[in-house]
Amino acid sequence: TKEALLSVWETILSNTGVQVTTNERVQQVLRSESAFQVGTANGTYSASNVVLAIGKRGVPRRLGVPGEDLPKVCYSLIEAETYKDKNVLVVGGGDSAIEAALALSRSGTNHVTLSYRGDHFNRARNRNRKFLEEAEDSGRISIMRNSNVLGIRPEAVVLNVEGRALELPNHYSFILIGGESPEEFLRRTGVEIVEKALTA
Repeated sequence: TKEALLSVWETILSNTGVQVTTNERVQQVLRSESAFQVGTANGTYSASNVVLAIGKRGVPRRLGVPGEDLPKVCYSLIEAETYKDKNVLVVGGGDSAIEAALALSRSGTNHVTLSYRGDHFNRARNRNRKFLEEAEDSGRISIMRNSNVLGIRPEAVVLNVEGRALELPNHYSFILIGGESPEEFLRRTGVEIVEKALTA
């Protein structure tokens, strides 16, 4: 379980003395003659080695609309079962967005709307498309195709659906539209990015 895993990690941290700092974004990594200088908004750390474990997605992509900084806006879904009797908007057309919408709809108590700028979910796996169709047919998920978010308000969201503004009641909004590539950060850090053509 998540609780057991956290307990294991806490034990490892207390036994090794590793210090963990959260909510502190790394802005730059500079190499000096004897060490690296890791700069954040809170200060600078010196290290003889740096491991960049940032994943392939980098920073979650944002919509750039008013209200996106409200606390109810999320860029990942951790525990879908904790959301009950809520009006939920999921934005995106890939597997992450579809899987989140399906998970949030499973309880049958949430009103889930999936907003997608396209017509067809071509980027998603066939299995996810099939489950999404079933959820739409059964009324568990409302799909707003050819739509985009105009703004997010404390108790509502405003969508542009095929040229007309539509306001929906909303408790939570999940923006799952991929991530900004970390390439620029890596280049600034001095990491050489090499592209190779793979042949079959």
